[in-house]
Amino acid sequence: MTSLRASTRLQKLSAGQQLRHLRRSEDRRRWLGSYAEQIAVKGASLHHIPKDWDFRDAAGLAATAPVSYGALITRGRLQRGETVLIHAAAGGLGAMAIQISKAVGARVIATAGSQAKLDVAKGFGADECVNYETNPEW
Repeated sequence: MTSLRASTRLQKLSAGQQLRHLRRSEDRRRWLGSYAEQIAVKGASLHHIPKDWDFRDAAGLAATAPVSYGALITRGRLQRGETVLIHAAAGGLGAMAIQISKAVGARVIATAGSQAKLDVAKGFGADECVNYETNPEW
């Protein structure tokens, strides 16, 4: 399991189980993202990591999907057929925003500062890409 806020890996946690004390794991990655030996989190903040995923991939998804979804769907109420402009489209949040936008049927215009980054955005589904470094209008 992982907790987004502390990037923590918990072991032997059952649904509904309350944790009072966590002992240091041999997995050193446990301490990345937090400067405490013990933390308290709500159960809703914990997510199971699928067995075939590594910790980095799980933490990356947990850090990007809720933010992009919240901005586009919850707050922005993006709908099928609308157009969305996504800046920094080749980064983690941008790439996730492209995927969420395409999943709801929106048209995506992506911006980035190099052709390589635009290629990444295109690979995630961007419909149009604009290089703001070479296009003075942007």
